Amino acid sequence: MNGRYGYRHHDPCARCMRILTAISEYTVAHRYPPSYRDIMRIAAISSQSVVRYHLEALQNRDLVTLMPNRPRSIVITYTGIEAVKA
Repeated sequence: MNGRYGYRHHDPCARCMRILTAISEYTVAHRYPPSYRDIMRIAAISSQSVVRYHLEALQNRDLVTLMPNRPRSIVITYTGIEAVKA
């Protein structure tokens, strides 16, 4: 997906990477994905709408998949796993 000005964003922002790492660590520790409130707490983010914005940005970069209208449905893709490892 192209960015706002017609170029593709390759590198996720620092906050996106913090969220991706938080999702990965939480999922490993608990064996299920975190809720938006869990992500807010772990990544020190002020609101659920900010979490949603960054999750959509991660989804646009194919780092996570989100299933609408389902709780705890954040899945890190293979590309996302590789990004966390790097």
